[in-house]
Amino acid sequence: MNRILKYFILSAILFLPAILFAKGAIIGYAGGWQASPTAAQLDRVTHIVLMEWSPNPDGTLRNLYPGSAQVGGWLTRFVNDAHAKGVKVSFAITGSKWRTDDYHFPHVTRDEHRANFVKNIVDFVHRHNLDGVDIDWEFPTGDAEWKQCMSLLEELRAAMPNKRITIAIGADSPQPQFNNHFNMTDRSIVQERIWEPVDAIHLMTYGMHGVTRPVRWETHSDVHASKATLNRWADFGKGQPGFCKEKLIMGCAFYGLATPSSAGFYRNGGGVGCDTPETLKQKVDFCWDHGFGGVMIWELGYDKNLSTTPDLLTAIWEATEAKRNQTSIHQSNVFEIQVYPNPFVSEITISDAANSSLQIVDLLGKVVYTQQIDQAVETIQLGDLASGVYFLRIEKDGKTVVSQVIKR
Repeated sequence: MNRILKYFILSAILFLPAILFAKGAIIGYAGGWQASPTAAQLDRVTHIVLMEWSPNPDGTLRNLYPGSAQVGGWLTRFVNDAHAKGVKVSFAITGSKWRTDDYHFPHVTRDEHRANFVKNIVDFVHRHNLDGVDIDWEFPTGDAEWKQCMSLLEELRAAMPNKRITIAIGADSPQPQFNNHFNMTDRSIVQERIWEPVDAIHLMTYGMHGVTRPVRWETHSDVHASKATLNRWADFGKGQPGFCKEKLIMGCAFYGLATPSSAGFYRNGGGVGCDTPETLKQKVDFCWDHGFGGVMIWELGYDKNLSTTPDLLTAIWEATEAKRNQTSIHQSNVFEIQVYPNPFVSEITISDAANSSLQIVDLLGKVVYTQQIDQAVETIQLGDLASGVYFLRIEKDGKTVVSQVIKR
C-alpha cells in the first residue's frame, strides 16, 4: 500500500448517512469444535462470531464445547489478537430445537425471566472485552416466541447501546405464505421491531436444499436464490423504523452436501452446493452493488489452507477489496488530498484539505471523532482510538470525500 493515498471527492455526494460505512463486512463464524481462527484468517475478516454458548434454564450461559480452546485464558488472548488486527469479536448464543436438552430460549426470554438473561449476556460481553452478541435462536415458533425475541433484542440494545447486536435468521422469504424457519402468523411483529435494535441480520442463505417456493434453490446455497432472499427482506423492511439495507448480510457456505438432498456435509470446502471462488465473488459483488452490508460465513474452519492463504475466505476478501478500490476511483471530478500513514499507530496527517470538517466513523456507523481542519497540512492525534477499520469523511465546499484508514 502506498504511503500517501489519493482519494477523490465525488461531486454527486452531498451528505452520506453514517450507516453506509458498514458496507463490505466479512463476518466469519468460528466453531468451538474447530481450531482457533488463524492469523491468516483474521487478516481477511472484519468480524468474528465465536460459537457457541447456550442458555441454561436459570438464564446463565453454558459453553457447549467446554473442552475446546474457547475457555480460560484463550478467549482473552484471542480477543486481544483480533482487536490488534482491527477485527470485532462477538459471541453467539444458540438454542437449536434439535438439541432438546439445550432448548431454553422460550423460557429465559419470557417477561419474568428476560431481565436476568440480558444481565448475564451483558456481564459476559464486558467481562471478556467482546464487541457484541449474536442471537442464534433456531428458531422462534409462533407469534409469542417472536415477540419475546424482539423484546430480547430491544433490551440488549438498551443495555449495550455501543455494542454490536446481531441475529441469525433462516433464509426464508418474509412473505407470509412461505413458512419454514420464519414461522408466525403476524409478521408485523418482526417487520416493525427488528430493525432498530440490531446492527445486522445474518440471513442463513445456505442449508436450503429442497426449497422451491417462492424461488427454487438449485443448490443449498444457490446464488440466484440468495439474491432473491435479500431483495425480499429489503422490501420487507422498507419504510420501517431503523431499516437500512446495510443491516442485511448474505450467508456463504464453506461446506457442501454429500448429495443434492442429503443433510450430511463435507468439510474443507467440498461437496454439492459448497460456495466456490466464483460464486463467492458473485455474492460479494451483489451485496456491494446493491447496498447490502456484506457477507457472513458458515463456517471458517471448513475452508482449506487455513494458516497460509485460506481458499474461500481469500476469494471473499479479494472480491471485497476490488470493490473498495473500484469505488475510490469512481468519479473523474477529482480533488486530491493526502492521508498518511495508513495504517497508522497514533497519528495521521491530512494535507490539501484546509477549511474543511472531518468526521471519523467506525464500522457500525458511529461517529467517534470530529475536528475542523484549518491548515493545509494538519496532523491529528488519535492514539486513544481503538484499533480497527475506520472511515474519514471530509466535507469542503459542499463536497464530501470518504476514505478508509486502519488504526493498528
